[in-house]
Amino acid sequence: MCRKCAAILFVKSTRVIIASLLLVSAVAEAAVVVHNSGVTTYSQNFGNGSSITVTGGEATFVSKINRSSGISIEGGIASFTNLIDRSATISIAGGDATFAGTVGRESEISVTGGIAIFTGTIERNPTFNLSGGITELATVGNDPIFNLSGNAQLNLTGTVGRNVSFDIRDAAQLTISAPNMFSSISELIAVGGSIDSNGYDFSVDETVVSGLTVFDLGGGSNAVDLGTISGGGQLIFTNYNQDTEIYFDAFGTFDPGTQLIFDGSSSLVFDTYITPVPEPAVATLVMLLASGGFVYVRRRQQKKK
Repeated sequence: MCRKCAAILFVKSTRVIIASLLLVSAVAEAAVVVHNSGVTTYSQNFGNGSSITVTGGEATFVSKINRSSGISIEGGIASFTNLIDRSATISIAGGDATFAGTVGRESEISVTGGIAIFTGTIERNPTFNLSGGITELATVGNDPIFNLSGNAQLNLTGTVGRNVSFDIRDAAQLTISAPNMFSSISELIAVGGSIDSNGYDFSVDETVVSGLTVFDLGGGSNAVDLGTISGGGQLIFTNYNQDTEIYFDAFGTFDPGTQLIFDGSSSLVFDTYITPVPEPAVATLVMLLASGGFVYVRRRQQKKK
């Protein structure tokens, strides 16, 4: 082959390769909108900054979604089975979304409606802005921020790393569905809403009570450690039993006797914890036992004389 022909062939081949690479890149980073009523599986690799929107139908994404991508679920059913790389923006406003793979660090997850279930690990530094819908999380890494408002429901089924921050307000609900949930250095800002511990122990390092928050203890004899507690609001404990103890380290003007309330019962306040006053029947029994013991001792003393 002559040199000129070889040079022309090389240039054409190079153009074809470049065009192919550009096509692949375009496909990888193209916006995908799913709004049909069928079932679709997407297996292509989504590049950095990809955009995925699901408004209807049923879509399954089986390949990796690279960093800084945006995922919006507005309706239908969406399933993500592979890695969603770091700095992702995930928004669920409706429908049903399941995330089985890892969600990379520094991602932002917003749920305003629908159902969002994360069975994989969410890596460190995530931010959760939840104002509606139902969110279920299995494993969350270090330094997460949870903002719960509106009528959002958050169910934690696994472990959460250190440096946790919870802000609960309005009618939002936090449900604890596993023991030993928080590792260390966690903060609870209670402005409203409710917490359901399902009978598991609950421990945070710092609590700020600025509104009225209902704390359902699940009927167990669990211990609650609120850490350093401050603020001008109230925590109302329900579904407790006579063995329940609420530990705290009061700060400033916080008054445990008037700000930590057992619904339907008065309380006994000690230096570092508070417990409900025994029910009348229990108190009566205790008094009878005590008085019976006193009579028994008196009789023995009289017999000795």
